[in-house]
Amino acid sequence: MKPGLSVSTSNDKEIRDIASAGRHNRVRVFPNPMKDQAVFSYELKAGSQVEISLFDLQGRSIRTLLKEYTPAGPKTQAFDISDLDKGVYIYFFNPGDHSESGKMVVVN
Repeated sequence: MKPGLSVSTSNDKEIRDIASAGRHNRVRVFPNPMKDQAVFSYELKAGSQVEISLFDLQGRSIRTLLKEYTPAGPKTQAFDISDLDKGVYIYFFNPGDHSESGKMVVVN
């Protein structure tokens, strides 16, 4: 597994809009469909242990993209997925107090 391509803190207007709408810790994954990288954007109201994991449609764990303490605030993190086969994957985003999941389509 290759490490993440980049990690940065962002003042992205969309992240602020999500937070101001009262939907804290919501995650956005883009582009979707994706080819070489998956970008996760989210806002944490408080610092917490964050885990982002990928699974195939049969429920098999593919990899953990992130598992570390992350401080509060808006985040944008890009991960290299160029080695994944094309297909549909399920991501799980768990910032500690709840979890979210969604589909991502890889078109390598």
